Amino acid sequence: MKKLIYFLFACTLFMTSCDKDDDIGKLDYTALDAIVTEAKATADESKEGDGNGDLIIGSTATLNEAIAKYEAYKTTAINQGTVDHAVNLLTVALKAYINNTVAVDYSQLTETIATAQVALTGAVEGTQIGDYIAGSKDILQNAIDIAQAILDNDSASQNDVNKADSDLNKAISIFEASIVGDADFTELNNAIASAQALLDSAVEGTNNGEYAVGSKAVLQDAIDTAQTAANNQAANQADIDQALDVLNQAIANFEAGKVVPPSYLNFDGNDYIKVNGFKAVPGGGARTCEAWIRTTSETKNIIIMSWGENVTNQKWDVRLHNANKALRVEYNGGGIVGSTKLNDGNWHHIAVVVPSDGAALTSVLLYVDGALETNTAASGDAPINSSSTNDFEIGRSAAQPDRYWEGDITDVRVWNKARSESEIASSKDARLNGNEAGLIGYFKLDEGTGTSVIDSSTNGNTGTLGGDLGADAAPLWVEVTPGFPFN
Repeated sequence: MKKLIYFLFACTLFMTSCDKDDDIGKLDYTALDAIVTEAKATADESKEGDGNGDLIIGSTATLNEAIAKYEAYKTTAINQGTVDHAVNLLTVALKAYINNTVAVDYSQLTETIATAQVALTGAVEGTQIGDYIAGSKDILQNAIDIAQAILDNDSASQNDVNKADSDLNKAISIFEASIVGDADFTELNNAIASAQALLDSAVEGTNNGEYAVGSKAVLQDAIDTAQTAANNQAANQADIDQALDVLNQAIANFEAGKVVPPSYLNFDGNDYIKVNGFKAVPGGGARTCEAWIRTTSETKNIIIMSWGENVTNQKWDVRLHNANKALRVEYNGGGIVGSTKLNDGNWHHIAVVVPSDGAALTSVLLYVDGALETNTAASGDAPINSSSTNDFEIGRSAAQPDRYWEGDITDVRVWNKARSESEIASSKDARLNGNEAGLIGYFKLDEGTGTSVIDSSTNGNTGTLGGDLGADAAPLWVEVTPGFPFN
């Protein structure tokens, strides 16, 4: 208890001493002046930065605030204890300032450099599968050297170190992806050679046979991109196949821009067009079939268009009659024959109309050049029942494929409705838009080039010249001459 009383008495004396105002003129500011001077001399904002060992940005401003605060004690302090306390606090602030430096972490960069060196060691450049492509080692070594320079830079910032680490990791990934694979470049290289030959011989302009202005530069860009892929020995097969597909599409687009004259197709008796997947009008549905034709042939059974199969009532062949060379439509079991001779070497528009669903063949109407024909023969009282077994063909019988057309054909139209005489006559001399109601197949046959024909109806079916038989059975493109229907 006596000790406690003495302790309390001592504290009272101490507090009385601190609270008592000293004579301000007698206060000693020597230590305060010294630490203020030292702090001012040490404070240097230019030493701040984000490099290793730099003062942390903003620390000089903090020290200056402390200097101003404690230097002011020379005018505000009322006793020596307060002055001494200011000296202690500014001393602490100065030490904190000196030690408040950036410490950059180099450990991850060090580890990544070691990883890169391991990847480089033992790597062999060459052209064999598993080798690294030529030049890849030098590229990685250069990336290692750049990273090592950052590692050796004592004043590098953390951002510098982090970026160097990221860049080196990317270089390692690229290096590991540069291993020669087993991709087959043959098709791509052949396509590049063909495309370049086509490009070298092409002329831009607006004349027949010339290519659209600006299209050569587009194709050259595609060739250059494909060549880049072909030069990448480390490319996988999927990359090469994709490059080939892109180049082939660019070639097709280039060819599509070629100026071609108005044209039609000539069939020599062994040619045809097949429209895969297009069944025209199956069963007994109402329909209208139209085309422009020209021939001088005396051959029997020449076919304009066809679908179905050679089963009773299930074939649908539009052709010329053997005897009088007039328009004829037939199924297996009957036929309707018109009266106008059509093998006179002139262009003629023909139309065949099934007037209603479930109609018999004998009810079919024939039109030539927009006028209703007088039938010279008619048989087939059973309902029409066209099969959907075979696809639609132009220039050959789908049901009896030894029967072909001899002559010229253009503007083939198939409708799933019966058209009137006035509708047929009013539209035969003009190209259609393709979106007319009931138009399910529209083949203008005016492309002038290539091995396919476009279905300009909304169904968008594509016909192939030569069908399953290929180029030997492909009709030929012919430039139009005076007398062509749409001149």
